[in-house]
Amino acid sequence: MSTKDQFAIWKAVALFSACGVAFLVSQLLHLRPELEDASLVTVLLFTLLILIYRPRWKEWAFWRDLSMTSVLHVLVASVILKSIPIPPHGFPLLVMGIMVLIEGSLIIILLDKRSGE
Repeated sequence: MSTKDQFAIWKAVALFSACGVAFLVSQLLHLRPELEDASLVTVLLFTLLILIYRPRWKEWAFWRDLSMTSVLHVLVASVILKSIPIPPHGFPLLVMGIMVLIEGSLIIILLDKRSGE
């Protein structure tokens, strides 16, 4: 098995493990369905971003910028979850998918722009 294949397996294991831990924690804390969805999507998004930007792991600026975006994400998500009516079964999957794509794109643009400094 090549090193590239081993890293691909490692990425998949990391992604599933992070999502599994997020799910278990949300179950242990008895989170409402919308908070459970939001926490799982947050972990999924930021795990993917960390894996995508592996070449920049040694840069302190990367971790600083990623931390700032994660704090901003949590603050904005908190405001949104408290201010809009949420359907009884949480957000539809399509709506959440579109929101994650938009937010992920904005974070990637920010991280790429900041790396050019």
